[in-house]
Amino acid sequence: MDIKDILSQPKTWMIVGSFLVVFMLGIGPIMASSGDVSELAEDEFGEFYTNAADADKETIEESVEVDAYFFGATNVAITLFILGFAFLTEGKTRAKSAVFCGVSLILWSIYSQGELDMEAITFYSVVAAPMIIAGTLHLNGGE
Repeated sequence: MDIKDILSQPKTWMIVGSFLVVFMLGIGPIMASSGDVSELAEDEFGEFYTNAADADKETIEESVEVDAYFFGATNVAITLFILGFAFLTEGKTRAKSAVFCGVSLILWSIYSQGELDMEAITFYSVVAAPMIIAGTLHLNGGE
């Protein structure tokens, strides 16, 4: 199998996309340090966090830490589903799964941010585009 065949397979892009998401947006938020959490809290709450009393800052940081953990854990779960589709399906079913997984990642980027965060949408779209393209090509061309 040559490199062109490997790169045109939906399975390849599902695996690559899964690893990108799990390492960049899964494990990182789960293992956020206290310094990272305070930076996230300051970014999210601004002056409200900066001017808060120490006890209030702890409460805000706990809330931000839980949100970061949930975000990371959800990204890990999504990647497990994508890997499951990649390894447990084949043929046109895998092609359909690749399209489904790619579109789901893009929709997750919109939902997870609670707003139209263009950086998140761009990242997830770049990760999802090869999955969608390879899946569509295999739907139309067959395997």
